[in-house]
Amino acid sequence: MNDKMIQQRLLAMQQEVLAKLPDMDGISYQTSEGCPDCVSEQQVDITDLKLLFSLDVESRQRLNRINHALNRLHRKEYRRCANCGSTLPEERLELLPLTDLCEGCEATTLSNQPLH
Repeated sequence: MNDKMIQQRLLAMQQEVLAKLPDMDGISYQTSEGCPDCVSEQQVDITDLKLLFSLDVESRQRLNRINHALNRLHRKEYRRCANCGSTLPEERLELLPLTDLCEGCEATTLSNQPLH
């Protein structure tokens, strides 16, 4: 999958999250595909507190992960593990497009987390 296809997939995921937002007068939230080199325009502007708090915790976290993936794509880091720098397999990225860890680093991270 090339970078443009990945970007389109991530932006579609972003729109899915935004589609769940209630219609609020006077509050705008948008993304812009017109500027592929402008990461800040690809991200959702959620600076308005009303908009931010209208998102449930899970949607906010998902939106943050999508924006993180878009930033990584823009910086040419999307296909690299954020921890060890190894190349992430294409199959892993297709199944888990928001991941930034290889299987080994993810397993280590999960094993180090305390059980609740």
